[in-house]
Amino acid sequence: MRKNLLFYNFSARRFIVQKLPSSSESFPEIIKQNLLYVDKTEYIYNLIKPTRCLFLSRPRRFGKSILLGTMVELFKDNRDLFKGLWIDSSDYKFEKFPVVHLNMSGNFETVELTRNAIVTELKTAAISNGLPDIGGSTPAEILKMLVTTLVQKTGKNVVVLIDEYDEPIRSEINNLDQAQRNRKELHAFYSALKSLSDKSFLHFLFVTGVTKFAQTSVFSVFNNLYDITMTAKYNGICGFTLEEFDSYFEDHLHQILEIFKNESIFPKYSTIDELKTMVLKYYDGYSWDGLDRVLNPFSLIQFFEQKKFAKFWFNSATPTFLYEYIIRHPEDFTTAKEYIFTEEMFSPVEVGQLDLVNLFFQTGYLTIDHAIEGETINVKNLDQIDPERSNKKFLLKIPNLEVENALNSQLLKYLTGKTRYNLNSLVPFIRKALADYDSTLLASALSQILTWVSYQEQPKTEKYHHAIIAIALKAMNFNFTSEISSPEAIFDFKLEFPPDTIIVGEFKYAKLNAAPVKTIEQRRQRQLKNTVKLAESQIINRRYAKIYFGKDTKVKCLAIGIVGRTDVAVKFFDRPNEWEFQYKNDI
Repeated sequence: MRKNLLFYNFSARRFIVQKLPSSSESFPEIIKQNLLYVDKTEYIYNLIKPTRCLFLSRPRRFGKSILLGTMVELFKDNRDLFKGLWIDSSDYKFEKFPVVHLNMSGNFETVELTRNAIVTELKTAAISNGLPDIGGSTPAEILKMLVTTLVQKTGKNVVVLIDEYDEPIRSEINNLDQAQRNRKELHAFYSALKSLSDKSFLHFLFVTGVTKFAQTSVFSVFNNLYDITMTAKYNGICGFTLEEFDSYFEDHLHQILEIFKNESIFPKYSTIDELKTMVLKYYDGYSWDGLDRVLNPFSLIQFFEQKKFAKFWFNSATPTFLYEYIIRHPEDFTTAKEYIFTEEMFSPVEVGQLDLVNLFFQTGYLTIDHAIEGETINVKNLDQIDPERSNKKFLLKIPNLEVENALNSQLLKYLTGKTRYNLNSLVPFIRKALADYDSTLLASALSQILTWVSYQEQPKTEKYHHAIIAIALKAMNFNFTSEISSPEAIFDFKLEFPPDTIIVGEFKYAKLNAAPVKTIEQRRQRQLKNTVKLAESQIINRRYAKIYFGKDTKVKCLAIGIVGRTDVAVKFFDRPNEWEFQYKNDI
């Protein structure tokens, strides 16, 4: 194993450690420049030993490209690059194969641009294999010509590695017509790839991406394409495991600790363990099996390079399509009852049918906390995986502080259309309102939140106003959860504050009838009163707080009425005493 180096420069009075790679260096550049490389060759060895077709999903900037780049050099038999790595001392027989490595990046706003982007990648792959004049006009034709010519030229089957296979669809997911047209283009391309596989022209196929789309031929035609995304054996294939963090980055932690000790602008950490704990809180926590966790590789390296805690991955890897989807579907925040994920949800989906929980999981804003039912997949032989997997359930969570601190404030910015609003100024008022059950103060604070939304961007719906308030409260670190299942029905929210109090709540919304103008204020007040009364009656009649009887917590009820754009009225009240009698009878 290559090990990072540490020595102390007495003249500079600082530790010098092995230089870290940026996100732009390739695997050969990392090795040749003696940059730090976290050895993933044992994972690769286990993947490529038998001939097979594989798929891996991981979020952006999680190491998929460097993984494929390492495979390229291995299959090209550039064995000098692997000296000192795990695979160098294994029984792997180095052998040269023709390699077609495609990165599906580019402009996909039209079919012509999509086709040109794929053709460019194919011709680049052809030139790298000594075939500058490859024939064919469409991506499918060029692919067939390239692979069959390579087989004839070398006498060996071809390795095909495809990075971000779904980018032509995913980048246009908010333009469904174009996304569908791109899907059809990919269908033809991947059908040609499947045909080459059926004719035994491929030695190995590895496809990576973020989302699994149906009818692209990758999943609708490749019946032998194994999905290793949620296989426990490969949880650490991208990202850094805790063991790798300890092995490769301990010296960098020492360097950071020395800097933090000597610079007053940095947080104070007295020991390596304290600093390590904070690093893990910020950048660890990702899991695809519910058992082992990995650190975000991009954020960790940026932390050591920039020597500060910041939202590195969040600021650089947030896909535009995700926030565009959120703007178009804000109600998804209030209709997802829990962050529950099933393996069935990770089956290929139709273009345009992704839901928010699925998107958040696949793009890295949620990760698996633990399995709720059954066991995660953990087999020694990948070929033992049953393609018809059982529908196991997992509880999802936000992975770490980096995502938690940024997500809701960023969502609020996109939903309101504003980049400036002072969340912190409202926190003490809301805390006081909740602690004192002050309806007037809370109504004023919630109304202030709604003023952040511009008139043009504010749909007149209950779900939208619910979403804005929910996201704002979460961004202020209040323990707010939407759509709670009770024995009687599903109620809008619960708010835990302080830790021993549960507030059961319901939203009601009404459009303001503005004419005639001279009576508008009277009607506004009447509508506010009626919406609050309606929310209160629903909480009482449907016995929403019944699920909290017998628990060692205090239960309060909160009715919220919203009229028009920003007018809010609320009412705190105790749960009715007669529920206790009913609860005892139920027992």
